[in-house]
Amino acid sequence: MGAWENSVNGDFATKESSGAVGVVVWDASSGILVLFAAKIPFLSVILGELVAVCKGVEVLRSLGIEEADILSDCLSLVPALYSVVAPHWNVSFLFSKLSAFCAS
Repeated sequence: MGAWENSVNGDFATKESSGAVGVVVWDASSGILVLFAAKIPFLSVILGELVAVCKGVEVLRSLGIEEADILSDCLSLVPALYSVVAPHWNVSFLFSKLSAFCAS
């Protein structure tokens, strides 16, 4: 179990030239609170993973949840989130938006 009562996991998948994000929010008893999925254009894996995490934070906010563990399996995104440094210049705008969202 994480530090907070709720957790959110955002993930990205791609096939050929299209992509999709999925978000799962669950509580301390592992009860699923929300499932979310959407198709997105495929530009890069790191961008897709970042969009998935952003959607996860947006879902948390829409539920009124201010504190949650944010989970991702993206090995280039997780260290970037800890260090608050965008993993690549072409995702810096969205990364800054996510950082500001998490800080507020």
